[in-house]
Amino acid sequence: LTSTAGENLPKLWVEIALKKIKLIKKSKPLHLRLKVLNESMTYLEKASKADSEKFSKSEKWINYAKKITSKPVSKTWHSKQIDKALRETSSSNKQKAYEWSLVILFNAARKHQFKSARLNFEIALQYSKMSQMKQYASRKQEFLKEMEIFLSRSMGRENKNLKEYPLNNFYSRRASLLDGVTVDIEPEPKTPEVETPKVQDKEVKDTSEAVMVDSSIVSALEANKENRIEWGLKTLYEARRTIGKKSSKLSYFMAKQHLLFAEKSKSADYRAKNRDSARKLLEEAIAAGNKYLDEHPENKKWASAAKKRLQKEFPKPKPVVENKPKSNNTGMILPTKGLVTSLYGMRKHPIYGTWKKHKGMDIAEYGNPPVKAMASGVVTRASWFQGYGNGIEIRYDNGYTSFYAHLRDMNGSAGKTRVGMRVKQGQVVGHMGHTGLGAGDHLHLEMDYRGRLIDPVPVVSKIAGVAVRIGTEL
Repeated sequence: LTSTAGENLPKLWVEIALKKIKLIKKSKPLHLRLKVLNESMTYLEKASKADSEKFSKSEKWINYAKKITSKPVSKTWHSKQIDKALRETSSSNKQKAYEWSLVILFNAARKHQFKSARLNFEIALQYSKMSQMKQYASRKQEFLKEMEIFLSRSMGRENKNLKEYPLNNFYSRRASLLDGVTVDIEPEPKTPEVETPKVQDKEVKDTSEAVMVDSSIVSALEANKENRIEWGLKTLYEARRTIGKKSSKLSYFMAKQHLLFAEKSKSADYRAKNRDSARKLLEEAIAAGNKYLDEHPENKKWASAAKKRLQKEFPKPKPVVENKPKSNNTGMILPTKGLVTSLYGMRKHPIYGTWKKHKGMDIAEYGNPPVKAMASGVVTRASWFQGYGNGIEIRYDNGYTSFYAHLRDMNGSAGKTRVGMRVKQGQVVGHMGHTGLGAGDHLHLEMDYRGRLIDPVPVVSKIAGVAVRIGTEL
């Protein structure tokens, strides 16, 4: 056909290019579509270089090809910064550090507020390539979805910010062609010469907030690989300061980061604090599940993941139902409320991992509930104890003595609890905490009767009216 086309040769080249573009399958990854597009562009470039005087019958086709293939020379500061980022990305890909390439692209895009069609296009291309790699097989669908999001964003930059980003139209049109949106050659009389593809028709729900979440998560994951867990956590918190508690995905990954930090930390205090932060963040992720879906369409998915993780990391054992023991004849009350997590006797130490006798029982609860005197008596000790943290001992008038350990503070309803102070039954003497050596907020309760150490479980069972076991809710 080209040998007999004559003056219609440029028109034929354009038609060949458009036929090839129509063969692009949107179901394929972007980098595979790009191969077909590049073949098409060679014909369009031929047409654009044709002499309009020689091929006068194909003038409008030549102009059409020029419009599609024209790539302005870009020497702005923004363009130079983008060129630098893309060189770093290329170098990183050669070293097979593909996720780090994403970090470089995201950092550059975030710096330019995602206004560059070229950067959005390159991010989509990077996701496309990674979706076909064996090491990312489990994340293939996630990457393909992100690819579509950034391809759509690139399409949406046509005729925008051209002063700073002269290549926006070029890459926006490439993105449109890859998505099967072609520019009309003979537009309607009332329409502009070149129609802007309507991205809204195939809109993939996406916002700058969602992009910020994704980029901060990628940065945190890369930091984790280099064992810079704290820096990764800081990156996530920076994103949170901007968008608040709207994203379940961000809250979920922040919780994961805190749990990782707790796992790596050598300090029992740090472990407890990070686990507590993780629990609160998982609860926030669940709470945001049905909210802000316009800005964060994946909230339901990540709220469900957060719920599973919360159940796994912080299980709530069902209370053990037993026959009630004999009625309470001690005349005392429970020192606090919570879940029984450890009993009197030999056990594996939660911090040291060695077997050691536990001289009391542990009651755990969130929110630092108050700790009360079990009966009327006198405070005999109130100070810091090695391993036990803040501790208070009360000798009751009925012959029993109780020792409370790991208290957050020793501030009671009558002010600071001091040695020699007379207390009444039910009077607050302090609050549950995790001072000293302990894993999370809990009260360590030891008891003796007339100077002899006893197992507090039978006494507490009588007071509670149930046979106390691990998992009993008091």
